[in-house]
Amino acid sequence: MHFSDKACHTPLQGDSIAFKKASSSSKSTTHEVKPKGTPRERALAIVGDGKKLLDTGDAEGARAKFIEATTVDPTMAQAFVGVGVTYYVRERYDEALDWYKKAIDANPGVPDSYYNTACVYALRSTKSADPSEQAELRKQALRYIRCALMNGYIDLKTLEEDEKGDLKALKGDPTFEKYKKGETD
Repeated sequence: MHFSDKACHTPLQGDSIAFKKASSSSKSTTHEVKPKGTPRERALAIVGDGKKLLDTGDAEGARAKFIEATTVDPTMAQAFVGVGVTYYVRERYDEALDWYKKAIDANPGVPDSYYNTACVYALRSTKSADPSEQAELRKQALRYIRCALMNGYIDLKTLEEDEKGDLKALKGDPTFEKYKKGETD
């Protein structure tokens, strides 16, 4: 928390806080301090800080920033996705999946939430020894790729590249082949 001699600059629950400063007389005055920008703008800035930390390999520091952004703007799906990514890079896929689903709940129109969810399901299918579970997980992965495409996911090159990594369980699947071309029907 940062304090100057005039006001507290850290938002605490809500859009503004009051900081009481004692005057030279025995009376106290209240100064209204408004955080800069809208909650969305503040959350975007915090997400940007989280991405920088993640880029340096500080997943835990990034996670703290992303979680902070979710409290500033609970509809910012990118912040929830960011938390999920911090778990994903640590191969904590169940926790990543939980956060990706929170991102979908926060804002169902963000395609990365669906795409990352699909990646987790596809990866889980490669780790399962049960053929029926593998098939169900691949089906879920395809379902979420379709949702990503339906919500505007247009990075078809990533679909192609991820076929060698996260989505390798889907390689050769006729539905996945359609999705790589951007076709959803």
